Amino acid sequence: MVVAIAAQACVPPPRPLPPQPSDAAVGCIDTDGYADAMGSGHLFLVDEFGFAELGKCLDRDGDGESDCAINRAWRPLLPVLNNMLVAAVSNGRILMVFEVAGLCAPYDGADPAVTIKIYPATDADPDPTNNLCLEPGCGQVLARAKYMSDGQSLYRAPPQPVIEYRVRTAMGADLAIDLEQASEPMTIKELDMTCLLPEQMDELSEGVLCGVAPVDNLALVRLPVCDYLPAFCQLALIPDDLNLAEYLVVLGQQPDVDMDGDGLEEIELDTNNRTLLCYDGDGSVMGAKDCLHDPAMQDGYSVCFSFHGIPGAIVGIDD
Repeated sequence: MVVAIAAQACVPPPRPLPPQPSDAAVGCIDTDGYADAMGSGHLFLVDEFGFAELGKCLDRDGDGESDCAINRAWRPLLPVLNNMLVAAVSNGRILMVFEVAGLCAPYDGADPAVTIKIYPATDADPDPTNNLCLEPGCGQVLARAKYMSDGQSLYRAPPQPVIEYRVRTAMGADLAIDLEQASEPMTIKELDMTCLLPEQMDELSEGVLCGVAPVDNLALVRLPVCDYLPAFCQLALIPDDLNLAEYLVVLGQQPDVDMDGDGLEEIELDTNNRTLLCYDGDGSVMGAKDCLHDPAMQDGYSVCFSFHGIPGAIVGIDD
């Protein structure tokens, strides 16, 4: 299952939310929040989202090293790419809500179990300028029904403890980030995330969301890097329509996450920086120029995003 996080141009009439208990987040029963109704916890609308700095990436495999190969390869390009994502958040193309469910008062930076839920959303009105304004009526969105099941988000993590104001959790569902309107979204598998939950619960801070971007998906994703850095493309002889998998190889990065257990795969480019051959983990050749989509091409690149959230509200469900 892949979810593209994107706002819709036309907003249908919202479906009413189920009745919610008053002051649910303050006077809640001490549960882990996993089965709590949507919106009964603390809701945060993402107001900052971008590729994480290398020092903030998570160690996903426990080897003591941060796992963010894409961030490392694109380090010189991160300011340009993150400016694109700033615009996507501002215009509502990237629109999502994090819920912290099961956190009960009094809260002093510790809780035995809370549940993090993510809601891909659409704007409740046609005006993206009132999404992030922190005034009455701001930050109102509609949860996308397509990514709900039995009243719960498909992006719901197993309950985890809060220790010293911080929670870390994982999700099994695949998430897709809409980096560029004219391109396919970037799919992120094996989600791993952490964030800081301050005592006042007035923001989500120091958020990091990591995972694996599969090669076959990156072969469909294109970013207008050469529009922003034409000198870079000219010096490196990079065509302006390379896919992201090819960009990564040009920058010296091969897949770093073995998703099928047979060893890491490799991609070979021709003199025009186009895909020439792919090699399976055992060294066997997978095919020719279309090998990025070969069924045997299962590996991917680690990647991390940073995020921040401000109080928001889910006011209905977008059908």
